[in-house]
Formats: sequence, C-alpha cells, structure tokens
Amino acid sequence: MKNAALNKYDNSVLMDTSQHLSRPRNKFWVTYFVLLMLSVGQSANATSLFSELKLGPLLHDPFSHVIPKREGVSESGFALNGELLFKAPGGRFFNFIFNPRPHIGFNLHTENHTHSAYTGLTWRLFNWDDVIYVNASFGGLIHTGATTKNRVGCIPLGTRLLFRESIEIGAMLTRRVSLSFTLAHASNANIGKFNPGYNTLGFRLGFIL
Repeated sequence: MKNAALNKYDNSVLMDTSQHLSRPRNKFWVTYFVLLMLSVGQSANATSLFSELKLGPLLHDPFSHVIPKREGVSESGFALNGELLFKAPGGRFFNFIFNPRPHIGFNLHTENHTHSAYTGLTWRLFNWDDVIYVNASFGGLIHTGATTKNRVGCIPLGTRLLFRESIEIGAMLTRRVSLSFTLAHASNANIGKFNPGYNTLGFRLGFIL
C-alpha cells in the first residue's frame, strides 16, 4: 500500500513538473514565431512578396459546451495567432477565382493544447471606401492535437489534416494599420471517424507591408 501511494505521489510530482517545464517552452515558441513574423514583415523583400501581417489573441474552442459531439471534452483558453498574406498573384487562374491572396498562419495555444499551422486563400468580399472591409478564407490546417479519444482532455479531431474556413470584419485605423474581428472553423468534413471540429474567434491587428 505504501509503495502504491509513493508511486502515485511520484507520478503526480512528475506530471506537475512536466507541466511547469512546458510553460517556458510555450513562451519560447510564442516569442519565436512573433519575432519571425515581424522580421519577415520588415525584410527588404516583404514589399514585393507580402501584402499584410496580422497578429492577435484568439479564444480557442469557445463553443465547446454547446456542441453535442464533444461528450464533455473542451480545450478552452487562448491562442496566439499570426498570419502573413501574400500579394494577389494575378494571372488567368487567380483572376478566374476572383483574385484571392494566398496566406500562411499559425495558432499557438497558451496552455499547450492544440497548436496548428495553416494555409489557404483569402478573398475580399466587401470594401467600403477603403475603411470597412469583409474577408473570407478557405484552406487547410495541420495540428498537434488528438485524432482519437485516447488523449484525456483533448478534442478527438479525427484526422491530422483539417479544412479551415474563416470570416473577418475589419476597419482601417490608419492608412497602414487595421483592427478586425475574425471567426475561424476547422474540421475534417466527416472524412475521419470523429469530426467535432473546433473554432477560434478574437481580434487582430493588421499591418499593411
């Protein structure tokens, strides 16, 4: 009995220690990706390749308690989002699909749940006097979360690769800085055994490059 109690105590100590050790590592990756995005945005070639940089905190999985597929599983908390939008390439194909801008981005969860990296295309749906705008995007996402129910406390997302869609409403604060509200959804469209999906929403600052 004593040995079992000691083993249980040792395991709990190890789990607590690993959690504490993971937090500085998370802060390192958050800092690394923010500095990487900023350095890319300020590089000499940015003005010819990229059009905009967006950064901001997002609520991670805020609708988990109202989605019946979850079975009580939630990954609440915050994620740090960074996104780079390329200039619209133009050409016959891109003009045919209404000339979207390609993008790449990431979400880093502050409590080390599901991190993700994504890419896709962004369309400008509405633009009022170069002040108020509405964007929509579609693409793919790869994540570090669970794909099955074997990981306790993690959403079983079904597949490692997910589809990602987003809608964004924003306003230009200055000629080069914007503030926007964005909502994104990621799921596998029932390709996998499980498909609860998850959402992120929040505010982002945009910087015209």
